[in-house]
Amino acid sequence: MVRTGRYITYRCARGHGRFSAFSSFMIEKGFVRLMTQPEIDDLAQRVSVIHCSSCGAPVDLRKDHACPHCRSAFSLLDPKAVERAMQGYAHAVKSTATGPKPHDLADALITLERDRQHALRVQKSQRGSLLTASASEGVDLWSLGLELVSAVLD
Repeated sequence: MVRTGRYITYRCARGHGRFSAFSSFMIEKGFVRLMTQPEIDDLAQRVSVIHCSSCGAPVDLRKDHACPHCRSAFSLLDPKAVERAMQGYAHAVKSTATGPKPHDLADALITLERDRQHALRVQKSQRGSLLTASASEGVDLWSLGLELVSAVLD
């Protein structure tokens, strides 16, 4: 739910991202707003049938208050809403124009390094042995010796 109305976003169950229809994207960003009932009634007097922006089905404005096929609400590309949204985005850009703060940059670098080290540990545990270490990692002879002694004792 945003200031300009309700929109739908689908999320991947595996965490790969999200999907939203173009009309939902436009509502989310503030370029489109949902129509009020008086606006729908006024439009119904001038135009009887429109096509749904979500599914493309014909909708009779005189009898339907939403798309009968996909239940999408009627929305309107409002020039004033577009102007307000663009001013809001311009203001947001000006307030962040100073660039990232040093501690935010440091946190991001630490997170990247932590993720890289975690990936290396997982990769090493999947290989199962230091004997198969790649040449770029090098071989720790002390650890290799301990692993061989451990293998003999087991």
